[in-house]
Amino acid sequence: MEKNIRIFGIPKAGKSVYLSVLFDQINKHGFGNYTLDMKDNDASMDYLLMILEDLEIKGDTDATPIRHFNELNLNLCYQEGRKVKTAARISTYDISGEITQLIFDPRFHAQIKKSIIPPEFRDDQKRILDLLYSGDCFILIADPESIISTFDEQDTMFMIILDTIKKNKSQRKKSRDRSNNGIKDIKIAFCISKTDLIEVKNAKEFVQQKMPFTFTYLDINFENNFICLPISSLGYNYNLKEFNLNDLKPINIIEPLRFFLEK
Repeated sequence: MEKNIRIFGIPKAGKSVYLSVLFDQINKHGFGNYTLDMKDNDASMDYLLMILEDLEIKGDTDATPIRHFNELNLNLCYQEGRKVKTAARISTYDISGEITQLIFDPRFHAQIKKSIIPPEFRDDQKRILDLLYSGDCFILIADPESIISTFDEQDTMFMIILDTIKKNKSQRKKSRDRSNNGIKDIKIAFCISKTDLIEVKNAKEFVQQKMPFTFTYLDINFENNFICLPISSLGYNYNLKEFNLNDLKPINIIEPLRFFLEK
């Protein structure tokens, strides 16, 4: 059964970089018996390579608003006999984190519930909700060093996202087990980013302390179907004060996929 993986986070949490480095790592080093299939996804590949080139040349990448709503697709495949089958579709729009954060702001969310949506956000809101309705695995990326959002603001945003995932069970084909509130088989990888820059000894405890409402919601509603992970896409070298794209040492970059694909 193929998985539909979606990624969410605040501005500059590392969503685009995570996806680019994940693509780079699987492409260069492989991932078990899985392979990347970029057939019909040339635009996605070019976009991810552009981000990697930015990282190599500048040590940084432009903020997403410049690249608003580029659709990104990675297909993770495996061989079964003579057939190539899809294990996971890692799909997202490279949505501006600012737009995501606004749409999941409680005040704006109240407008959504009342169907009072500013026209300029209608298409953005539809794309975001389509991602939530069609996904069955979610990578939620929290930024521990954000200057844009406090932990409380991130806590609120993730709570609304999780609540939307739970409540819109009727929009899904794979989540209709009423005995589990319609969220059976949905998995959440809650990731603390940039852990090459900030020490996170225990990600579960970190989330529990910094984002208690999100953790409680996960613990009650998703039970054994969520994990908390410290991640780093870059593997920053403290001694050299830089990173080398050809020698990246990402932290737990593949682990969400392992969790999603385990039997």
